Amino acid sequence: MVTILVDQDLCTRCGICSVVCPMAIVSPADENTLPVVKEAVAGMCIQCGHCEVLCPSQALLLNVRPDEKTSLLPGTGTISAEDMEIYVKKRRSVRHFTKDPVPKEKILHILDVARYAASGGNGQPVQWLVVHDPKQVKKIAGLTIEWMKTLVNSSHPMSGYVPGLIGAWEGGHDVICRGAPHLLFAHIPEGNPVAQTDAIIALTHFD
Repeated sequence: MVTILVDQDLCTRCGICSVVCPMAIVSPADENTLPVVKEAVAGMCIQCGHCEVLCPSQALLLNVRPDEKTSLLPGTGTISAEDMEIYVKKRRSVRHFTKDPVPKEKILHILDVARYAASGGNGQPVQWLVVHDPKQVKKIAGLTIEWMKTLVNSSHPMSGYVPGLIGAWEGGHDVICRGAPHLLFAHIPEGNPVAQTDAIIALTHFD
């Protein structure tokens, strides 16, 4: 399969696609040829999309997952720097939840979007586990408290922080899951050297 598709009428042969490719597999164009990913190195493509997104003339198309391509009208799909600053500053950690369950279809849709989170080598290794039973969510919160009890008087960096959480839990306050109707775990198979980082990034995207 051809890795990239290039419109010869739009391509200016600027060479940007070749420069930004993190795997250095896009051969630059010259007067007689267009940019190309040769078959011998096509398997090295990590489908990051840099070549497509950064093409100034929109002449290049990464030929993967065509069903997920989105065409945007000029001026749409952009956020001003000022608006982005507001969104970032207004981001908060949710600590109060209603008991109303979130429709499973909505959770699945958000997970489908979250899987596009950045990951090492664009491997997208994150797998998800969703707990829908509120009783199980609370049980897991209790198990977390039991684990925290093992940290008291230890050298763990959280040792001075957990007594307050344990006390609140024993006083009847769920300070772990905050009464949330669902609980989401991001996990990655063993052996991935950046598993923790990739999982945290994916959870942040979901949030």
